[in-house]
Order: sequence, then C-alpha cells, then structure tokens
Amino acid sequence: MNTRLGARRLGVTLEQNLSWIPHLKEVTKNFANKLSLLKKSTFLPSHVYESFYVKVIQPSIAYAMPVWGGVNQTELFKTLERQHCRAARIIFGFPPNMPTVDVLATVKWNTLTYMYKRSLIKLFFKGSHGMLPSTLADELIIQGNRPSSRLKHGLIVPSFASKYVHNSISYRGAVLWNAIGRSNRSIVEFTDLKSFLKNFV
Repeated sequence: MNTRLGARRLGVTLEQNLSWIPHLKEVTKNFANKLSLLKKSTFLPSHVYESFYVKVIQPSIAYAMPVWGGVNQTELFKTLERQHCRAARIIFGFPPNMPTVDVLATVKWNTLTYMYKRSLIKLFFKGSHGMLPSTLADELIIQGNRPSSRLKHGLIVPSFASKYVHNSISYRGAVLWNAIGRSNRSIVEFTDLKSFLKNFV
C-alpha cells in the first residue's frame, strides 16, 4: 500500500509533517522559470515589464502567503527574496553586483517579507471587523479584551511548544496586529488601513 507524504489543496502543497518546504520548492522553481521568460523578452519598455511583473508574476508567487509565509527565515524564502530582487535587475537593467537594498529602494519595491506581514495584518483586520467567515475568524483570533487578559483591546498571542505554531497565522498575525498599536487597531475602514500600511515597517 502506498502512503501519500503530502497533499495539494487550492494550489498549496503541505507535507504530512506540516512542513511548507515542498511548497516553497515549487514556488521557487516556478519563480525561476518565469524570470527566465522575462529575461528573454527585451523588446518592450521597462515600465511595461514592471507592470506585468507586479500584476501577474508577483501575485502568483505570493499566492496564499499568509499561510506559508511564516517560514520567512528559511533559506528557501531567502531565495525567493533574491529572485524578487533579480526581477528588478532584469526589468531595469541594473548590474548584478548592485546591492539588494539599493535595488529595491531605487525601484520602490517592498520585500516579500514585508508583503507577508502586510497580508497578515489585512487578514486580521478583516477577522476583527466581521469580514471573514466566523469559523475562520474564531480559529485565528483570540480577543484580548477579557478581564483575564493582559492584552486589553489587543489579541492573545497563542503559546507555542513547536516551530509549527510559532510560524502559524494565529501566532504571527496576533503579534503583528498587537504591534501596530491600539489607535491603528481602531481603524474602521479597510482603505484607511491600507493607507497606514504604506508606511508600516
């Protein structure tokens, strides 16, 4: 009898031991293939390629990032960051030895790590404002305004005994949501939250 070591659901691959490594390997490979095609297409203005990258390639790479982005300290995720920077070098013709920080600053792109954090904050905003299915919101969010909580008007950060919980949406999201401060957690309109996140580090 064959035993399946993992499963692919809704475009995301999860290994039986709750590892995102197989998914990251797939994303890294797909990213490299798309950049190779981008490099071969040099007959259009750079702004056209940038628009295609930002609107088509980047969303396909960042798909479901709130779920698997908690592994952003792994070497595979750092490879994605390097590929993200390589895309800017290809599009704008920057030299290979140009520092990553300078490349991203010049083109005014965010890192993938920043995008991951921003996506989690948006997700928790929606959960706190009834914009998610209640079953999902209840799993993600533990309100901290109960008398027994030390995080009044914030969220209770789940305790963890393994790296899996530490990398989870509920843990990382609660930490980030608390970090934006009480006044910003009181934002009502989603458009106002997006404006705030433009300057959030």
